[in-house]
Amino acid sequence: MSDLKEWTWAFVKYKSMMQKGVVGLEDLGKEIVLVKNDSKRVYEIKEELSPSDKQGSTIVTYNTQKNVASLLKDWKVYVTNSTTVFFVNTKESMHWAINAKYHSYAADTKKLGKGINSLFESVPSQK
Repeated sequence: MSDLKEWTWAFVKYKSMMQKGVVGLEDLGKEIVLVKNDSKRVYEIKEELSPSDKQGSTIVTYNTQKNVASLLKDWKVYVTNSTTVFFVNTKESMHWAINAKYHSYAADTKKLGKGINSLFESVPSQK
């Protein structure tokens, strides 16, 4: 199991302890699924960030400049798909997250790169 997958599993398991209706977690290789009584939440694990074809997806990736650049390059796809991305440093067990759709409502598009790079710098880059 990769360190990114291990981190995601532990993170989702911890977060699910505080939620009602959780049935369990499923390991589907490059995805971890949080199963609830009435829904499922899929966490896609991607070492190198690329857009998901799933609406409302959640992606977990390393906190690297390359992955941030990929987010900015395909920003409109992430907004359209209402994607949430967790950028993780597994060695420090630190992360930051962004939901592109919600962020696009609040952020000035002219300052998007600067703002996202500030978030990136708030967590040490994964090496």
